[in-house]
Amino acid sequence: MALPRDPEAPLRPYRPEEVSGLVSAEPGPRRPVRGGPPDDGEDDRVRLLAAVAILRDGAVLMIREEDQPHHHEWVFPQGYPHPRETLAQACRREAFEEVGIDVEIHGLLGIHEEFEGARPATRWTTVCFLGRPVNTTVPVASREAIDSAWVDLGRPEASSLPGLAPWLVLLRQALRR
Repeated sequence: MALPRDPEAPLRPYRPEEVSGLVSAEPGPRRPVRGGPPDDGEDDRVRLLAAVAILRDGAVLMIREEDQPHHHEWVFPQGYPHPRETLAQACRREAFEEVGIDVEIHGLLGIHEEFEGARPATRWTTVCFLGRPVNTTVPVASREAIDSAWVDLGRPEASSLPGLAPWLVLLRQALRR
């Protein structure tokens, strides 16, 4: 499912006032507990991540995350929004901090939810935007992203990356627009 949009229209910079609906992915599987606060009987917790799928020449940029919650997994550049920071601003900041790339946001790709642990569960909600690099800067490793790679979305191996699998159909649709 994607936001209604003219398929012939070129991608253009994201403007928050234009988003009239949200894309929702099916809730993902429960992940094993990976650190964080103990299950102490409190209400369920919600963790919000802002992510950006950076597209270039039919490929998407993936990083191997050093920090939690995706320790050593391949994911999109992502992180927690700072206070008074929009999700799109958080995406741009995270892409720059993690791989040194300045990104222009071109719209919302989708929302993905995963549940971690038993009751009380932690709900990880990832809001993912589409982005394009502003220039031809080569991604560089950082303290947060220990590796990066451009993954060709047309190759069968793309579906074997757990961090990419929930987004693959939406990304391939975005490339056709």
